[in-house]
Amino acid sequence: MSSHAFFARLLICLAGLSTTCFAQVTYENPVIAGDHPDPSVIRVGKEYWATATSSEWGPQFPLLHSSDLVNWEQVGSVFAHRPDWAAANFWAPEICEFRGRYHIYYVGRKKGGPLAVAVATADRPSGPYTDHGPMVAQDAGSIDPVVFMDERVRRI
Repeated sequence: MSSHAFFARLLICLAGLSTTCFAQVTYENPVIAGDHPDPSVIRVGKEYWATATSSEWGPQFPLLHSSDLVNWEQVGSVFAHRPDWAAANFWAPEICEFRGRYHIYYVGRKKGGPLAVAVATADRPSGPYTDHGPMVAQDAGSIDPVVFMDERVRRI
C-alpha cells in the first residue's frame, strides 16, 4: 500500500467512517498512457478535470475527465486547431474556475516572436473554449502561468 493510500485510509478510520480501517486498497496506477507533462487538475463538484502540455502535437491541450482521480478519459481538447496568433510551443496549461467561468492560462510562441502567456475561457470545464490570445509576452519570452487569487477580489 502506498503511503498516500495508507494515510487516506487512516484519515477515514479516524473520522469513524470505516470499520475495516486497514483493508488492502487496490487500484491501477493513475498514470495516463501517452505524453501528458505539466498537468493541471481542478475539482468541479464531484468530478475532476485536467489538461496538460501538448507541445507541438495537435489538437492543443487535451481535456481529461475523472470521477475518482484514478480513472481518466480524454474527452476532447482545449483547441481543435492552433490559435491564429501562435506558431508552436504549447506548454504548461493551468485550469481554474472564477465566478462560474473556466479559464485555461497557457504558453504559446507568437508567430515570429517570443513565448507568450495567453488565456482561453469557457462556461463549462469541458468547453468549448474561446481563445483570447496573449496577455504577456516579454522580449525574452514568458512561461509557466500560475493562477493567484487575491481574496479581496473574490468578494467583489
